[in-house]
Amino acid sequence: MVHRFGDRRSDRRPENECWQNTFIRSNAAVIGYYAWSGFESMGTGLVVCQVELPPVPVPYLYLWQFKTQFIPQYAVESGLMEFGVNSGTIPSLVQSIERYDPYRDVMLLIYSDQQVEVNWFRNSNLSPFECHLQVRDRWEEFFPCSLLSESPNSLNDH
Repeated sequence: MVHRFGDRRSDRRPENECWQNTFIRSNAAVIGYYAWSGFESMGTGLVVCQVELPPVPVPYLYLWQFKTQFIPQYAVESGLMEFGVNSGTIPSLVQSIERYDPYRDVMLLIYSDQQVEVNWFRNSNLSPFECHLQVRDRWEEFFPCSLLSESPNSLNDH
């Protein structure tokens, strides 16, 4: 189940035209990996994905370029302001981050072309811990050309 926050212009588009949903489906394990890594090292918080303009789809494949970061709960309010989240929305987001279950849920902010979308993934098929294990155990499959730091608190290119 996904809960969306804020008033995003593309909310009026049909589900199949929303590139954010495709991005999330394509990168769910990586998002869960960063959620768990961040939680383990900094406690509860928010995964941020800064996405380059959505890719042109190749049949059955999307090649996404994005940077990922984890913002711990104590820094979420200032982090949301930096990304231009409506100040009226921030208190409810902060409350959600205080209430989400990091063992089962992920709080995600997607930022692209000055558009911001925040999602709360609840009770997904794979827990953040399971995502972390899958990505860790199959690192080359998820990041074939990477020399990335595994630090979840720095922006990492994908």
